[in-house]
Amino acid sequence: MKFCLISNIIGLIPILYGIINKQYFLSFSILISVLLSTFYHIDESNRIGLLLDIVGCFILTTAVFYYIINSNEKFTICNLISFILAICAIFSFLAADDDTTAKQYELYHTLWHVFSLAALWFFLFNIINTKNSVENKRPKICKKIKFFKIPIGENKYIGFVRKKLSSVSSQSTSEQT
Repeated sequence: MKFCLISNIIGLIPILYGIINKQYFLSFSILISVLLSTFYHIDESNRIGLLLDIVGCFILTTAVFYYIINSNEKFTICNLISFILAICAIFSFLAADDDTTAKQYELYHTLWHVFSLAALWFFLFNIINTKNSVENKRPKICKKIKFFKIPIGENKYIGFVRKKLSSVSSQSTSEQT
């Protein structure tokens, strides 16, 4: 589980990145999560430490959801990648179970760290590159997704199309005349 301690040290980088970019609430949440996780990984036989590790993950997840809910930039490629990585992290966490002596535990718990850290990086990168920036000056992966669909059957899709407000209002104006 040395990798998990190393990933916690790597987790300090997003804290600094967030502080530099004035994302104090998210940086503080990452710090709490990293501290609680490190406490557990120093002595993995401590069941209270495992519980604290889970609480730290919950605090960070809650902070990320807070940012998503209060963001106007929900549909970007970065957020989509972050969401997929977060789902992988959750599955890894569930697959790890809480039997710390099982063979699969070390693999899946490590994957939980990897996926969670990657999801956090994409999410933080997106927040910082979309906040108060002009759409055409953003990196490509931080631009809004205008069209997204997932095929679920023959000629059936789940998704959305983002239309410009001006084109919608001009259609309604022409329909009224």
